[in-house]
Amino acid sequence: MQKLGFPFTPVVLNAAPVITHNVFELRSTGFLDLTGMSPVVENNTIRGASIAILVGPRLQWGFSADEQAGPITGTTVIAGNTFENCQDGIKFNNSVNFPDIVAQRTPPFALSIRNNKFEGGGGGNAIIVGFSNKAEVVYNEIDNFASPLWIWPDYRYQQFTDNAFNGLVINHNKITGAGNSAVIDSISYRYWSNGIFIDARYNYWGDPTGPQDKSDKDGLYNPFGRGVKAGNGIDYRNFIGAPAEVIPEAIRISAASDPAAPLAPKSTVKFQVSVDEYQLRSFPTGKITVMLKDETGMILNAPGTVLDVTRANTSASVPPIQLTIPDYAGQIMAEASLAPDGKNATTVYSNPILFSVDQPDRSE
Repeated sequence: MQKLGFPFTPVVLNAAPVITHNVFELRSTGFLDLTGMSPVVENNTIRGASIAILVGPRLQWGFSADEQAGPITGTTVIAGNTFENCQDGIKFNNSVNFPDIVAQRTPPFALSIRNNKFEGGGGGNAIIVGFSNKAEVVYNEIDNFASPLWIWPDYRYQQFTDNAFNGLVINHNKITGAGNSAVIDSISYRYWSNGIFIDARYNYWGDPTGPQDKSDKDGLYNPFGRGVKAGNGIDYRNFIGAPAEVIPEAIRISAASDPAAPLAPKSTVKFQVSVDEYQLRSFPTGKITVMLKDETGMILNAPGTVLDVTRANTSASVPPIQLTIPDYAGQIMAEASLAPDGKNATTVYSNPILFSVDQPDRSE
């Protein structure tokens, strides 16, 4: 392993370089300029950069569209690296000043960002990608950034198009932010209003309750989430209730009530919960506990409905749960836990499902 220090921007000129097992001390003004190529960047440590790695088209002021580099072929791979105290980790060169040139970039820029560790300083962005990137962002650990992920409004798609994202997926990552202000911003209304979302499923969002989403405009709503804030157009469904890199188990449920919500206080309601998918990897057997809770977290069907499960299966049937709705309850939450049968095993939690309770107006 070699250690390299750069007080200014280092530029790698090979068309498809392999950069591996280095320590880059970039300081505040330096970054690795890998634009205009499809490099493989693996198992490096990059410290102290304003932008650690810049990828994408190489576009320069003073040159016409014909003089710029042609389309990039191949896939840029950034894997197994550690980013320490960088303002921005990986940035796609969206080139907002060159929309006509970006529009000529076909096929879409292919990018694989996987198994990296990003440790921020409380601000900046861990990963910046464009709408039109054919990118996979998977199995990364992102911590202490103001915006863990920032998705550029790529100028290739000024108008609505149903292939706007070209395979951009953000899955199986552990995402924790810089305090309560960390956010993954909304994408444009013109996309999610037409049913086009960023695929950000199967991530851990900094808390087992999932991302905080207090806007239901796009049809997704998780007001009780205590994790990183998620904007409109971010499909965070099937979020993981534990760090994916550390805990291999996962569980997902669906639920319905009879009668349907809104529920009436003091009424008797039958809940049908289904374990649609679970993954039990660390031990061969375990227990699923299905719980109905009020908004304070109290288990109303204590201690819960317990199912013995094995690794051989991936779904489970749950007997109906009958419950009298408490007079005070504003909502009922269905949730399930998966606990492997083993020493030092960690329990994970499913996606919560909320049922509203129609409380009378008590102000009079």
